[in-house]
Amino acid sequence: MKRIIVILAALSVLAGCSAGPKDVDCVYIVNTHFQDEEKGPVAKAENVVGYIFYADTTEWKPASYDDAEAGVVTSSVSGRTRSYDLMSEPGNISGGLELGAITSTAVMAVVCFKDTRSYAYRRVPMEPGIGRLTVGLTFRTWKTTAPYTDSKWTVVGQTPPHTVNCTYLVATFTEEAQGGPDIPVTDGVGYAFYADASQWKVTSFENAMAGIISPQSGTGDLNYDIAGTLTADGKISIAGITRRRVMIVICDPESQCYAWRQATIDYNVPVVEDSFSFPLWAEGITVHYPATGWTAVGPPKPEPEPEPEPESEP
Repeated sequence: MKRIIVILAALSVLAGCSAGPKDVDCVYIVNTHFQDEEKGPVAKAENVVGYIFYADTTEWKPASYDDAEAGVVTSSVSGRTRSYDLMSEPGNISGGLELGAITSTAVMAVVCFKDTRSYAYRRVPMEPGIGRLTVGLTFRTWKTTAPYTDSKWTVVGQTPPHTVNCTYLVATFTEEAQGGPDIPVTDGVGYAFYADASQWKVTSFENAMAGIISPQSGTGDLNYDIAGTLTADGKISIAGITRRRVMIVICDPESQCYAWRQATIDYNVPVVEDSFSFPLWAEGITVHYPATGWTAVGPPKPEPEPEPEPESEP
């Protein structure tokens, strides 16, 4: 009987151990995105690196972008610096930026977006028994205040500031035969719209000349944001573009051809040079140029000549 009691007591102790708290062993995944314009589209941020620190954000934080990218944080109490405990693996991050396996409950995450020299950090609430934790992070590059808070992340953006203030130059030509020689156009007209060309279109030559685009679906036309001027050598110059995504519309008054495209402006680039040949051979049809992104509408078909009236009998 005494032996049975001892065995039962031992089993009770083992059961108590197995029911105790589990160790922390978690993979932390950050889905990183960026947004260039307020209320604009959100795209995947791929050129990123991340770190895990077994540290408290009330005391530790990156002192600069360079420190954040190097995986170094500084104590606000002592001024000491320390390096990371875990670093993200380089390579494809289509499934998210993976940081792990984390084995502590006091955790701080730091993520850098190299394209804009922005970084973000946050405390990570970590508990035993969590095997995988996924969160989101969007770098809002249009924000000029730094730091700002976004979904529990403290974000320090654009270090130094990345700006867009660009002139878009288009050299225009006409092409009488497909693949034939380019003939310069010296009186072209052009406009820039802060719009997405996948959602907007040009419906007529008259609208192209007036700087008006129409939605792909629905109603409500949109007027241009910037009108182009002509340079001394006949190029269309659209100056003062301050957003990365812009729709460019150009037209040739003589042939009544017009064209448009979506352009993405790089940061800190003062001038973008482009060129386009209006397809005079494409009478009454729309031509798409996938390699350059242009869509063009050829000149109108000539009106058919009226049938000669039959001569009256004498």
